[in-house]
Amino acid sequence: MEQHILVGVDGGGTKTRVLARRSDNSRILFDRQFPGSNYHSIGKTGLTSVLAEIVSALTIAFGPALDRSVFVLGMAGIDRPQDAASYESVLSEIGCPGKQVVCNDADIALVGAHGGDPGALLLCGTGSIAIGRTADHRVIRSGGWGALVSDEGSGYRLGCEAISAALRAYDRSGPSTVLQTAVRDTLKLRSLPDILDVLYLSGDGLPVRQIASLAPLVTENCARDSVCHDIVTRQVNALCDLLVPIREAIGLPTLDLALGGGLLLNAEPYRNAFVETLALRMPNVRIVPPQDDAPHGALIMAAQILEKEGAL
Repeated sequence: MEQHILVGVDGGGTKTRVLARRSDNSRILFDRQFPGSNYHSIGKTGLTSVLAEIVSALTIAFGPALDRSVFVLGMAGIDRPQDAASYESVLSEIGCPGKQVVCNDADIALVGAHGGDPGALLLCGTGSIAIGRTADHRVIRSGGWGALVSDEGSGYRLGCEAISAALRAYDRSGPSTVLQTAVRDTLKLRSLPDILDVLYLSGDGLPVRQIASLAPLVTENCARDSVCHDIVTRQVNALCDLLVPIREAIGLPTLDLALGGGLLLNAEPYRNAFVETLALRMPNVRIVPPQDDAPHGALIMAAQILEKEGAL
C-alpha cells in the first residue's frame, strides 16, 4: 500500500499549529507552531505568507514524499463555502502538494475530542458554537454565527447582559445589582453613562472582547446577586438550546459531549450552572473529557479521507 504524509493544521487568529506523520505509523514526525492564519484578520497577503512558510517547512522535512500527502486544515473563520474557497485559492497559488481539505477549526476539535467517533463538542468562551458528528461523518452545527446575532451563552452575551442590567439599575427601571458599580469600575469609567464611549464611539467596530471581559462580573456574583443569577440561568439554557438539534441529528441513546472554551473550562460557577441545567434538560447527554486536541483531530480526518478513498 502506498505511503502518504498526513498533515493536520489548526489555524487560529494568533497561532497556527501543524502536525504531520506517515500514514503507516502514528508517531508524530513534525510538530511546529507558526503565526496566526485567520484570513479575516490578516488578509490574503498575510495568509499567503503563513501557508507558504508552512509548506516550505514541510517540504524540507519530507522532501518529495510530500507530493503524496493529505492536508486537513481546520481554520478559524470558515463558516461558508466561500470562506473555504479563500483558503483553497491561496493553497493553489502557492502550489501546495497533495490533497487539501479545508474546514472550520471547530470541526477538527470535535474529531480530536472523540477520536473520530460520533459525539458533540460545545465551545464557549468569548463566542460560542456547538457541533456534532454522526456515525457517517456528517457534521451538524448549531450557533456560532457571530456576536451581532448569535454566540448564545458566551462571554460576549454575558457582558451584554451585564451592561444592560447595569444601565437599567442606573435608570431605576430595573432591580438594583452589583453590576452597576462593577461595570463602571472594571471599564474605568467616570460614570456609567460613559460606557457609550466604549460601545459606540471607539471607532474600532463592535468591542467584542472588551464586552466579553465583563463576563466574570456575572459569573462570580451569581450566587449572591439575583440579577446575575438570572443572567446565568438564561445563558446556560441558551447553551443547552444549541445542543437540541445536534442530539436529535446524531440520534444515539446517549450523546457524549466534550466541553471547551474559557467559560466552560475555567469559570467554575458558570460550568456548574451549565452542568446542572444540562442534567435536568437532557439526562441522556453525558459530559466526557476530550480524547485529544484539534491538530490531532485534523490528522484523524486525514487518515479517514485516505481510508474512504481506499488508499489505506
